[in-house]
Amino acid sequence: MDPSLNVDAGTMSPSEQGEVFVFEDGGVTDLDLCNYERFLLSLSLTKESNLSAGEICQSVIESERVGSIGGRWCKWFLI
Repeated sequence: MDPSLNVDAGTMSPSEQGEVFVFEDGGVTDLDLCNYERFLLSLSLTKESNLSAGEICQSVIESERVGSIGGRWCKWFLI
């Protein structure tokens, strides 16, 4: 999991973040994702192989906005 709050690595500034890695299916992520998996194990990764904290936050907020959380509190706990 990518701890950044960005939802799409493709929109991040290359001068701050560095280059991005483009998956075979067109998804993008931070270049340093899964170096062991890509190079040592020769796995073929897709955009489903990456999840950012930003995507989780976006999903929770969207669920709250449409009412599917039922008015309950949503809290973020850092562990």
